[in-house]
Amino acid sequence: MQISWETIEKAFRLFFPEFSNKVTWAVVIAGLGLTTTSIFQSIINAVLVTQFNIKILGSYDSLIGVLLISLGLTHNILLQREKTKIEVNYKSETNQKAIDHDIALFNKLNEMLDDETLMSFFDDVEVNHAYYSKNLEPLTDFMYEVEKVKISFVIENISKSFDSLVPLTRKLDDFLINNFYIYGPRNPDNYLLCLHPQWNCDRGGRFDDREGDIKYDKAMKELFSIIDDYKTKYSLFRKSVKIELCI
Repeated sequence: MQISWETIEKAFRLFFPEFSNKVTWAVVIAGLGLTTTSIFQSIINAVLVTQFNIKILGSYDSLIGVLLISLGLTHNILLQREKTKIEVNYKSETNQKAIDHDIALFNKLNEMLDDETLMSFFDDVEVNHAYYSKNLEPLTDFMYEVEKVKISFVIENISKSFDSLVPLTRKLDDFLINNFYIYGPRNPDNYLLCLHPQWNCDRGGRFDDREGDIKYDKAMKELFSIIDDYKTKYSLFRKSVKIELCI
């Protein structure tokens, strides 16, 4: 049977209610009062015993005062210790829930797009300025998944790095869709897409198309910039996962 820390805290409050700290103060003040009064009592008793051989004030008030102070301080120490223990245990339980949630979410996303697949895709695009449609599917699946409202990490460090990655994933996908075109055999299952082949003299362009060369160079630089930015953001995300989740 599992017992939540909320139940434990309720049970604790049954024996140590919020006003118990006020009770502690009252007991300690009463003890101090008795201790202080006993000084004057001792003086009066001494005079009366010397002069009249009588003693009208109690001799144990000072001891009672000390005992009351000790009781009050002991009660306060135990109270604070138990409160701290409850708070620490509650935080530990909450942190574990956050860790379990983020591990499950990371594993789900990593099954769609792991770092080796992503970096291999980037290497091909940077070297060949082209990719096969099948190779883009993991990135597309990843993009659609991370844009869902329910997809959110709980641990702050991971959440921040992940949130900076999400819009960049859409930006990368938009660039690939709008700047890469089918080139070569049109296999419906897996076809090659190239960066503006009409401007590339090694593909569908012309060697004497100076304007096309300029446009192609601009598109290539933008592609490399987006990829570099994505690599950086993705590395920070994976690093935060490693630090917080140890995976």
